[in-house]
Amino acid sequence: MITLSTFQEHLSSTEALPLVSKRSANGQEGYLLKLLAALPSQTQAQQAEQLAKILTVLRVANIDDSQRLTLMATVIDASDQLIATLRQSYIYETGALSDIQMGYVAQIKSLYYSMIMVYDRVIRHKTSLLNNQRKYAASNGWQRYFNGDKSSSTTLAIAIYQTLLMYQKLLGEEALCYQKPSSYLWHKINQLYYLAYQYHAAEINMSVTAGTQRAKTVHQLYCQICLYSLLNVRAMRRPNILLVQRLLPEWAKHIVATIEPTTETRVFVDLQSDNPPTYLTASSTINPYDDRYHCLFIEIAPLVEYLKRRKQALVKEGGDGVESHLLNKIAMTLNYRYLQPPLTLATKHSAKEDAVLITGFNNIHYRVSHSHSFTSLIAIKELPDEQRPRYDTVNKKQDSSHVLASETFDRNDDLSLFRTLRLSSTVDTLNKDRF
Repeated sequence: MITLSTFQEHLSSTEALPLVSKRSANGQEGYLLKLLAALPSQTQAQQAEQLAKILTVLRVANIDDSQRLTLMATVIDASDQLIATLRQSYIYETGALSDIQMGYVAQIKSLYYSMIMVYDRVIRHKTSLLNNQRKYAASNGWQRYFNGDKSSSTTLAIAIYQTLLMYQKLLGEEALCYQKPSSYLWHKINQLYYLAYQYHAAEINMSVTAGTQRAKTVHQLYCQICLYSLLNVRAMRRPNILLVQRLLPEWAKHIVATIEPTTETRVFVDLQSDNPPTYLTASSTINPYDDRYHCLFIEIAPLVEYLKRRKQALVKEGGDGVESHLLNKIAMTLNYRYLQPPLTLATKHSAKEDAVLITGFNNIHYRVSHSHSFTSLIAIKELPDEQRPRYDTVNKKQDSSHVLASETFDRNDDLSLFRTLRLSSTVDTLNKDRF
C-alpha cells in the first residue's frame, strides 16, 4: 500500500525517464486486460492488490503515452467500482470513523496515489518533449509556426486533467475524514495548473478527448478544486459534504478566475506555493499584484448571486429542504468571509500600570562628581549609531522638571514603549506613592 511519504518520494525523484517506444506493446496490453477481466470474481482485498499490480506495470512499462492513457482509462473504470463499494462503508457514518473504515480510506488513497504516479510519467515525458521543441523553434526562427506538435499538448492536457481529478478525489476523502490536506498536495495541484498554463493546455477542451462529464478543461477543474477549499467543507456534516461534492461542478461554473485581475477581488491563489486559495489581508505574506508572483485571482460574487437565485427557485418550487438550507448557508458564509469581511479595528492597548520616569541624571552627576558630566562616562564613539544616546529639545520651563508620569503597555518584547502623560510641574511628585 502506498502512503503519502512513499508517494512524495516517488514524485520528487529526479531519475531520468527511459526512452518511450513508439510501438504498442500488444502483449502487455492483452495481459493487463486479462487481469482486469478477472477482477469481479475476486474479493475486495484481492481486487485492490490486483489493481495496484496493474498500475505498477503501467507505470514502468515502456509503451507509447497514448496507449498508456488508453489503458489507464480502462483501469480507472474498474477501480471506480471498487472505490464506490469501499466508500459505502463509511460515507454515511455519523461519528468518527473506526480503524477498519480508516483502512478502507487508506486503500482508496493508495489507488489514487498509484494513478497519479502513472500520469506523472506521461507529464514528465511530454514536458521534456515540448521543451525540446521550443528550443528547436527558437533556433530556427519562422519554422516554429509549422513544426508545432499539437498532439503532445493535447496528451499533456489529458494527463494533467486526470492527475488533477485524482487530487480532487483525494481532497474529498480528506474532507470526509475531517483531516487537513497535506501542503504537499496543494503544492502539486498548483504546480500542475501553472504547468498547464505555461504550455497553453489549461483551456484545451477535454469533453471529447477525455470523455469527461465534470469539467471541460483543466482550468474549470482547477476552479472546482479551489472552490472546494474556499467552502471549508470540513466544518460541515458528512451528508452536506457529499451534497457539496455532487453540486460542485455546477457551482464552479459561476466563478471567474483569471491570471490578470479584472475585478477588485481579494481572493487569490499563489500558483508557486503550497497554499490553497486565500483572502488578501494586511497580514498576507505576499502581494499577489507584484510581478514577482504568479497568482490566479478568483471572483466569487457571481457564484453568490447564483446561489441566492437557486435558493429562491427551490422555494418557489416547494423544495425548501436540505439543498435550499445549504445554499443559503454557503451564500451567507462566502459573502461574510470574502465579499464583505468585517472591518479590522485597530488594536487597543490597555494601560497595565503607572510608572515614574526620573530624568536629569546628567545634572545630578555633574554636581556630585566635581563638574564631570554624566555623558563623559559613556564611550559614545564606540557604540553603534542605533545605540547612541538621543537628545530631545524641550522648553526651558519644562527643562527644570526631572519627573515624567508615564504609563506602560503590555508588550512581548523587551523594548517596551511608554507614552508620556504629562510633565510634572514640581518635584513634589517624587513624594507620591507610585511604586
